[in-house]
Amino acid sequence: MFFLLLCLSAFFINIKYETNLLQKELDRVNMSIHTIFKQTFPDVKIIVDPLMQMKVNVREAEKEISFEKSGDGDYSYVKAMDILYELSINISDEIDIEINRFLFSERRIVMTGTTDNFNSVDRIKTNLDKSSLFKNITISSATAENNGTRVKFNFAIDL
Repeated sequence: MFFLLLCLSAFFINIKYETNLLQKELDRVNMSIHTIFKQTFPDVKIIVDPLMQMKVNVREAEKEISFEKSGDGDYSYVKAMDILYELSINISDEIDIEINRFLFSERRIVMTGTTDNFNSVDRIKTNLDKSSLFKNITISSATAENNGTRVKFNFAIDL
């Protein structure tokens, strides 16, 4: 009987000890989560559920870096990655192109760069016209460089 009581008490002491160790580990992980959250989102003062708050903040940030697709009440968002993907699939690998500047705002992209000749500038415009994402593509300028080996271009693309 004494041996049974000794085993049961040892068992409960072991459970209590393991519970304390796990609680300390949980507290350490929670402290790390709060530290990372505060470093990532310093403007948030009250932390209730860090994971949910991070998801909400990330969604808000995604909305800030994307913009409206069209001005006619369609509020679906076009992301910069979608624009880059559309450019990459519509500009052929055969075209020798170097993009120097790529700027976009709410409904407009300005893309400047160089290519090998004027025909390539026209081919780029023709290929981009096939995209349903781009509404109006205008060649703002296309001039030969001073040394005559490349052609500088400037596209204005409306979304």
